[in-house]
Amino acid sequence: MVQHGSETQTADLAAALARIPSGLFVLTLPCPGEAGEPAGPGPLLVSFVQQVGFEPPRIVVALRKDRPIAAALRARDGFVLNVLGQEDGGLLKRFASSRLDPGTAFDGLNVERRAAGVVLCDAVAALECRVADSFDGGDHRLVVADVVAGVRLSDRAPYVHIRRDGLSY
Repeated sequence: MVQHGSETQTADLAAALARIPSGLFVLTLPCPGEAGEPAGPGPLLVSFVQQVGFEPPRIVVALRKDRPIAAALRARDGFVLNVLGQEDGGLLKRFASSRLDPGTAFDGLNVERRAAGVVLCDAVAALECRVADSFDGGDHRLVVADVVAGVRLSDRAPYVHIRRDGLSY
């Protein structure tokens, strides 16, 4: 192994980390103006998600600290995590934009609005989650959430994402 700090070491580390697979998900909060909810951040495409418990069913989501939704989750009770499928290129492109307008983000989509957030009916699954805790994770906020409800929307395979560089998105 090459010593820490060298360019070769950094490139090797980035390549090795990139081999850790992840999925692609759309995290949603309640829609602005729905059920008395104030306007807040729009939906966000996320990839750092992992199931970390069975009893209760629990996941952890890592959100970059500079994302408005990371701060909003600390102030809210829950969210919906939509699991994208391999063929969900249209949803992926739509939610990949960081400039998505929360007021129009779901226009033209088949959605179901729930108290915790918005279910994308064309995803492969949706999980309703309640925030249990959150932690500082360096440049990310680690949000631990209990999964309180879920629905399988399709038999299609979930999207598996492999990054080119494990040190950036």
